[in-house]
Amino acid sequence: MSDLRTCLVDGCDAQHPRRMLMCRSHWNGLPKPLRDDLWRAYREDGVFSDTYMAAREACMAHAEGRDPRVLS
Repeated sequence: MSDLRTCLVDGCDAQHPRRMLMCRSHWNGLPKPLRDDLWRAYREDGVFSDTYMAAREACMAHAEGRDPRVLS
Protein backbone atom coordinates (compact mmCIF):
# COMPACT_ATOMS: atom_id res chain seq x y z
CA MET A 1 0.00 0.00 0.00
CA SER A 2 1.29 3.42 -0.90
CA ASP A 3 2.00 5.95 1.82
CA LEU A 4 0.36 8.60 -0.39
CA ARG A 5 -3.27 9.39 -1.07
CA THR A 6 -5.21 12.08 -2.88
CA CYS A 7 -6.30 15.11 -0.87
CA LEU A 8 -9.75 14.64 0.65
CA VAL A 9 -10.89 18.14 -0.37
CA ASP A 10 -13.29 17.95 -3.32
CA GLY A 11 -11.59 18.84 -6.58
CA CYS A 12 -8.01 18.61 -5.27
CA ASP A 13 -5.75 16.03 -6.90
CA ALA A 14 -2.67 16.75 -4.76
CA GLN A 15 -0.97 13.76 -3.15
CA HIS A 16 -0.04 13.74 0.53
CA PRO A 17 0.98 11.22 3.21
CA ARG A 18 -1.92 9.12 4.53
CA ARG A 19 -1.27 10.36 8.06
CA MET A 20 -2.38 13.86 6.99
CA LEU A 21 -6.02 14.91 6.67
CA MET A 22 -5.47 16.99 3.54
CA CYS A 23 -2.69 18.37 1.38
CA ARG A 24 -0.33 20.96 2.82
CA SER A 25 -1.87 23.74 0.73
CA HIS A 26 -5.37 23.17 2.08
CA TRP A 27 -4.11 22.53 5.63
CA ASN A 28 -2.19 25.81 5.66
CA GLY A 29 -5.28 27.56 4.28
CA LEU A 30 -7.30 26.65 7.38
CA PRO A 31 -7.60 29.20 10.17
CA LYS A 32 -5.29 28.30 13.04
CA PRO A 33 -8.19 27.85 15.52
CA LEU A 34 -9.66 25.11 13.28
CA ARG A 35 -6.30 23.35 13.01
CA ASP A 36 -5.81 23.64 16.77
CA ASP A 37 -9.28 22.24 17.48
CA LEU A 38 -8.60 19.24 15.26
CA TRP A 39 -5.22 18.51 16.85
CA ARG A 40 -6.67 18.87 20.36
CA ALA A 41 -9.52 16.46 19.57
CA TYR A 42 -7.06 14.02 17.99
CA ARG A 43 -4.73 14.05 21.01
CA GLU A 44 -7.34 14.08 23.75
CA ASP A 45 -10.24 12.05 22.31
CA GLY A 46 -8.96 10.06 19.31
CA VAL A 47 -10.09 9.81 15.72
CA PHE A 48 -13.30 7.92 16.46
CA SER A 49 -14.67 10.48 18.91
CA ASP A 50 -17.57 12.80 18.20
CA THR A 51 -15.32 15.73 19.09
CA TYR A 52 -12.75 14.75 16.47
CA MET A 53 -15.38 14.09 13.81
CA ALA A 54 -16.98 17.51 14.41
CA ALA A 55 -13.59 19.24 14.22
CA ARG A 56 -12.72 17.29 11.08
CA GLU A 57 -16.00 18.25 9.43
CA ALA A 58 -15.43 21.91 10.30
CA CYS A 59 -11.98 21.74 8.66
CA MET A 60 -13.27 19.97 5.56
CA ALA A 61 -16.21 22.37 5.21
CA HIS A 62 -13.93 25.39 5.44
CA ALA A 63 -11.47 23.95 2.90
CA GLU A 64 -14.36 23.23 0.49
CA GLY A 65 -16.11 26.55 1.08
CA ARG A 66 -19.17 24.90 2.68
CA ASP A 67 -21.14 25.88 5.77
CA PRO A 68 -19.97 23.41 8.45
CA ARG A 69 -23.41 23.48 10.07
CA VAL A 70 -25.00 21.93 6.97
CA LEU A 71 -24.41 18.19 6.73
CA SER A 72 -23.70 16.92 3.26
